[in-house]
Amino acid sequence: QYRINKTPYPANIALGEDYPFIVVVPQCNAAFFTCANYAQTAWTHEVLTTIETTYRVDPKRIYMVGMSNGGGGVWNYLVAHPEKIAAAVPVAATTFSYTTGAAGT
Repeated sequence: QYRINKTPYPANIALGEDYPFIVVVPQCNAAFFTCANYAQTAWTHEVLTTIETTYRVDPKRIYMVGMSNGGGGVWNYLVAHPEKIAAAVPVAATTFSYTTGAAGT
């Protein structure tokens, strides 16, 4: 939370802005190499499943964005669960061999 509230949506939500969509912004709180296991998609899938069962979610309108390590996580989630995401934007994604086969790579 130390930096996330400086980005547009979380910062505006913290200030009381209301949006007609659900915003989920998971953060890595550990040291880089202990949280950068992009191949582990189970936690992301569990979070998404919890959101879908807790809130009214249109399963055809689930979008995923990630930057750097998060971008690598986006690629890996897409490889593991392509049926779950309508569109994705991995920005400056950190990728290793985990994403082999994703998007023709």
